[in-house]
Amino acid sequence: MYGQQMNQYGYQPQGYPQQGYDQQAAPQRPHMNASQMLDQIDSQTSKLGEEVLTDVKIGNNEINGKISLSDTKALVLSIPYSEGWTAYVDGEETELKEANTMYMALELPKGDHEIHLVYCTPYLRTGLCLTCIGVLCYIVLVLINRKKKRF
Repeated sequence: MYGQQMNQYGYQPQGYPQQGYDQQAAPQRPHMNASQMLDQIDSQTSKLGEEVLTDVKIGNNEINGKISLSDTKALVLSIPYSEGWTAYVDGEETELKEANTMYMALELPKGDHEIHLVYCTPYLRTGLCLTCIGVLCYIVLVLINRKKKRF
């Protein structure tokens, strides 16, 4: 590796060769030209397109599709991960995972699968109930106020 010498602060910064650094001992990486790298990118990109969600149907607050997998894989959806989404794989509720720090993903076993995603706004029912209670309280207060003014 690098020499054992320390700098004035008592440590050796990583990545800077010191005296006695042997370039022959450094790990060698295969050299590729730009054309070879592009060929690899093209082949890897085409592999990504082989097993995709098909027969996609998008409705109000739901998405349906089918997928056929040759091996256990993760289906990453370019839909931002958020509460409110529920996933069903072959009719059974399945855990949605967070992928790439912001997208939704499903872990799927080998085989043919039907995917059904449903979105329900979080706390919608709670908010609706609280709004109704608030409106009822307001009506009661207005009625009480009117009765007080009559007397």
